Amino acid sequence: MTKIILFGGTTEGRDMAAFLDEAGIDTLVCTATEYGGSLVPQTKNIRVSTERLDEDDMMALLAGEIPELVIDATHPYATEVTANIRDACEKFNTEYMRVLRKGMDSEAENGAVYVSDAKEAAAYLRGVTGDILLTTGSKDIETFCSYMGVRSRLVVRVLPSEESLKACMEAGIRPDRVIMMQGPFSEEVNEALLRQYDCRYLVTKMSGPAGGFDEKIRACRAAGVIPVIIGAPEEEEGVGYYDALQDLCEKFDIHLQQYVALVGAGMGSGGDLTREGAQAIEEGELIIGAGRLLDMVNPAGKVLLDEYDADRICAYIKDHPQYRKIVVLLSGDSGFYSGARKLTGKLIEMGCGVFRIPGVSSISYFMSRLHMAWDDVVIVSNHGRKQNLIPLIRDNEKVFSILGKDSDIKQIAETLLAYDLGHVKMYVGEHLSYDDEQILSGTPNEFAYYDGKSLSVLLLVNRDYRETALSASSVRKDEMFIRGDVPMTKRNIRAISLDLLDVAKDDVCWDVGAGTGSISIEMSIRAPEGMVYAIEKKVDASELIKENRRHFKADNIEVIAGDAPSVLESLPAPDCVFIGGSSGMMEEIVDACMAKNPHARIVINCIALESAAKACQCAYKYSDAPEIIQVQANTGKKAGELTMMMGGNPVNIIAFEGKGEEK
Repeated sequence: MTKIILFGGTTEGRDMAAFLDEAGIDTLVCTATEYGGSLVPQTKNIRVSTERLDEDDMMALLAGEIPELVIDATHPYATEVTANIRDACEKFNTEYMRVLRKGMDSEAENGAVYVSDAKEAAAYLRGVTGDILLTTGSKDIETFCSYMGVRSRLVVRVLPSEESLKACMEAGIRPDRVIMMQGPFSEEVNEALLRQYDCRYLVTKMSGPAGGFDEKIRACRAAGVIPVIIGAPEEEEGVGYYDALQDLCEKFDIHLQQYVALVGAGMGSGGDLTREGAQAIEEGELIIGAGRLLDMVNPAGKVLLDEYDADRICAYIKDHPQYRKIVVLLSGDSGFYSGARKLTGKLIEMGCGVFRIPGVSSISYFMSRLHMAWDDVVIVSNHGRKQNLIPLIRDNEKVFSILGKDSDIKQIAETLLAYDLGHVKMYVGEHLSYDDEQILSGTPNEFAYYDGKSLSVLLLVNRDYRETALSASSVRKDEMFIRGDVPMTKRNIRAISLDLLDVAKDDVCWDVGAGTGSISIEMSIRAPEGMVYAIEKKVDASELIKENRRHFKADNIEVIAGDAPSVLESLPAPDCVFIGGSSGMMEEIVDACMAKNPHARIVINCIALESAAKACQCAYKYSDAPEIIQVQANTGKKAGELTMMMGGNPVNIIAFEGKGEEK
């Protein structure tokens, strides 16, 4: 007993046979010709019959095979065959599925000639001059050759089979005017043949993308040839190819591996899509991406999904197992601030095969337009995220950022001016690669009132960065800070505390009881891609922190006025925390830190022994091996001709990292 009988030597039929073979479904494939049968590989799951079957033969076939399902994927013009298959299924009460050709809604442009059948096409061509490329197959040759004036002008493209060659020879077509090739054909091949034979007309049926119709029409347009189109067959009931595959997946519980290509689509115009990306789109069955990207690549005859959310993309792929080759379009390069990172992990978890295909990134395109190298550029993104640029441009010559809002350029220019960086050169790129691409340059003063576009990038160039740069490997001298009557953690103690904090470049840092902000400044220099929250309840101290923030161009510090721990609840989870003052709330502050991030690194400075005891108690609550250090730093001071050592208060430093759970 055969599970499925599949009728059709069409492209859809062959593709469906391959799908059923991989799914392990016992299938008998019936084609009308030996050549059509030769294109379907015979495997342990696939048998092939090339016998021509009339109505009685089909009845006998169904009676002998007793299939669960009969699939009719024959050519849309084979109406008699379809009628016979349907009648046989009705008689044996066998489930019948009619698969319609993919994309039968293709349209030619104005200038094409539409006719109802081959006879009308031949009659039209008799009244015009110029050679003709006939692409409708060997069955129609006799109709065209019945007009002597047409036969001598014909170039015939047929399948490479003895039957096709015999039909051409019997119709009187010269051998040098016969092209025997297996299609469908690309636009380039069609155009080359039209030009080689100097054809004026091309005859084709409205066969849809699967029959290479769109490629023929585009080739005609490129070669200046008039297409003569034999209209589509009468509309019939059935299911689309991919709907048919989905029905098969549900009926036979088929779950084949899906393959997803994450394609970097370049800037947006389509002109910078790589050949590898274009090939993936050409071979893909389902193309997913934001509407802008789908419009850019214009994948004719493909199933499209306008979507960019990773979770919804994965859900759709999972719910549509009929699509085996899937392309997800991502703007720019798939490895440069791309959604590919999140998608890759989710798709692999689903069992999909994932491939990344790079594209032209915004930075490579933009820097080439500026005629600049970019191997020395610091690269960040402000698209859908907040990245403070001031510390980066303070310490580096070149900083590149992707932007996301119309107001970004203006706001960045205003911030540069506020931090005395008005000498920085700004290069703005908008709508890169589009017809309205715009590249501008100027100073922050010139961009302070600029209304930008959301699709933009920015390059900041600080030629004087050596004068503004602050080393992350050293500790600032005390006299470099703006001082007042507010206590400040001295340089020697800062050095030890910062070493224990081990601040990373993108850390979120809390400085609780920040005082003058000396620790906050040091944290911000070590975390140029992170954020520092300076918590201080005293108004004069808060203002002093802001002055030091501007003085050191430390834009990645946010001053939080208020009492800890109450103000900590609204802050993002910290990676490291410095506690320089607790106002008797040491345990509550530490608990609040650990509640936000049980693995946070905490360093506590205290002078009073009671405070040190409380800090040790907190440390052992969350860590088995805290570091406890007592430091007394004495500094030399000139006294006449002598040098005296001035003693400082001993400082107790307690450092620990949370284990992830309370002891």
